[in-house]
Amino acid sequence: LDKSELATLIGSQTIEELHKSAKEDNKPTTNEQLGSESAEELLDATFAEEVSDFPEIDTDIDDHIKEKLTTILKTDKNKKLLYSPVVVCTIDHLIQAAENTRSKYILPSLRLVSSDLVIDEIDDFTGDDLVAISRLVFLAAMLGRKVVLSSATIPPDLAKNYFRVYQQGWLLYAKTRHANKSIDCIWVDEFNTDIATIVTEDSENSSKEYQHKHNKFIDKRLKKLVTQETKRKAKIIYVDNITDKYDTCKQNYYFQLIAENCQQLHQDYYGVDDQTKLKISFGVVRMANIAPAVALTKFLLDYQLEEHTAIKVMVYHSNQTLLLRSVQEKHLDAVLKTARKENLQEIYNNAIIRNHLDEIHKAQPKTKNVLFILVSSPAIEVGRDHDYDWAIIEPSSVRSVIQTSGRVVRHREITCDKPNIAILQYNFKALKNNNPETDICFKTPGYEGEKLKLNSHDLTKIVDIKQLEKKIDASWRISKPLDSKDRKPKENLAHLEHAATNMILRKVYSPKPNKTYKNDINGPNQINGYIDEVWYLTGCPQKFIPFRKQTGTQIKLCLIYNAERNTNYFASYDNKGKLVVTDNNTPVESDITSKIAKVILTEKQQQRLWLNLDFNQELTEYLNNNELTYDKFQYGDLTSYEYDKYQYCDKLGIYTWQMEMRVFSK
Repeated sequence: LDKSELATLIGSQTIEELHKSAKEDNKPTTNEQLGSESAEELLDATFAEEVSDFPEIDTDIDDHIKEKLTTILKTDKNKKLLYSPVVVCTIDHLIQAAENTRSKYILPSLRLVSSDLVIDEIDDFTGDDLVAISRLVFLAAMLGRKVVLSSATIPPDLAKNYFRVYQQGWLLYAKTRHANKSIDCIWVDEFNTDIATIVTEDSENSSKEYQHKHNKFIDKRLKKLVTQETKRKAKIIYVDNITDKYDTCKQNYYFQLIAENCQQLHQDYYGVDDQTKLKISFGVVRMANIAPAVALTKFLLDYQLEEHTAIKVMVYHSNQTLLLRSVQEKHLDAVLKTARKENLQEIYNNAIIRNHLDEIHKAQPKTKNVLFILVSSPAIEVGRDHDYDWAIIEPSSVRSVIQTSGRVVRHREITCDKPNIAILQYNFKALKNNNPETDICFKTPGYEGEKLKLNSHDLTKIVDIKQLEKKIDASWRISKPLDSKDRKPKENLAHLEHAATNMILRKVYSPKPNKTYKNDINGPNQINGYIDEVWYLTGCPQKFIPFRKQTGTQIKLCLIYNAERNTNYFASYDNKGKLVVTDNNTPVESDITSKIAKVILTEKQQQRLWLNLDFNQELTEYLNNNELTYDKFQYGDLTSYEYDKYQYCDKLGIYTWQMEMRVFSK
């Protein structure tokens, strides 16, 4: 599709500017690549300005209709966006159609009236967000539109319940249009395509029929997955002796085990640089939360390595300034994307990688092994098309294991004989709480809760270890035992995730004498109530279960660089999302700055950095090399949950430091 047919919405205008600069071919990017989360009228003001250079779009919309829409779409820019044949965007742009409590819903609703809906990576969403998205699916069906759910790991309960939602929306459409009430369903993967027509007159029976067809398709997929060559195998990193052996510092021992396994995995999966003859590997360590990820990074920067070994470390998470995160992603994309399957030597000749290898070869001639280690939060699981040689995973869920594993040999056809993935026996939260068997540990992120609680958090007791050691694929995520007697959500991590998904999408409560919306199965906060009653005609469901409901207080800051004084400080945003500035448009230093301790890494630590990020330097270079169309202050934007104290470093981002300082004991 060319620019006259496709519009792409990728976030804020700042992100769009960074996206443009990251293009390796430096070709000018046209304004069909936009940014916005929509705002006061039909579009965010920034977004509206950028649409102005859209090419003329040839549509077959009647001039009379266009004239009528002009009373709603007041600018030519908005019309062109609405009329684009194809729009690719984040779900935030479209979800407003179903969150219709303010005027922001008008434009996405108009778009949905005439557009089919494709939701990619649907299982990336969890909790109440799945309920909110179901309202969008219901609306699309009620408007007579087709809906496609796309993912390699769609759980059966999600597929079943979203069909039920679509079915009820389609019945409303069919009744008002005297249309056929049957629904054509299609299942597609890399092996098979199945098509079936589901008769919807009887909702209960049609749901069962859909489930039967879905299970049949999944059975065929499972058989095909078994025959595929094994690209990923896992081993368990046992940590159950931490309490007995290291009574005063669990954290250091936990991190030491990770460091040791990084070096072991490297020995099995590495490439050789033709120029220096160094053995090189790229690995990722997935941590469940940002603070432990930063703490592990700092540990690795000081860790005593095996002889003849060097490491380069980088931490990657969402609490980093927009500019520096863009620098990280630009580099990782250049090194770890599809080029890996073509010529490894080209990767080693990347300017940054080549500089590291040459320096190590010259300064440490006895060194034979170089590990490039990315320590990441769950941000690595989605949206990054990277290919690593090996991975270490702190588990949060079966989904987290499958998604992170999918980043190992992602673009190469390699059959593994030895494990290229290591999974920790316990997650850090279990050990930190000192009660790994009783406390809720697979939560935020994860699916565990008071209503669904595991009897154990020892991975060897709640997953099939033999299967992990044999092969990792999507099997556990896309299937579950058909007989309810075989489902054990308190004893099996995968079963718990299936049960949690079903509970979220089809909540059932026991009748109580005094009913409230919380215990009424047909209440406004239930999918049942939304599709079986008339709550969809109100704004109550959106109030009770909004999309992306915040569980904690988030703060948005902006790192400001004062070039004259060569200093930095943090500014904050007001309640309307605008940067707080003085009369002469100078950002005001935020009170929260007093809570942020700036971290300075030692020379030894900086020598081990993969990327030596420097905000002031990167911003200066960026401003000199790019013609900006947006406020330069926005490039220092970052967000975090509110804490009493923080630490910040360009190389590490912003994070809470209490976890690092805590000493764990029995």
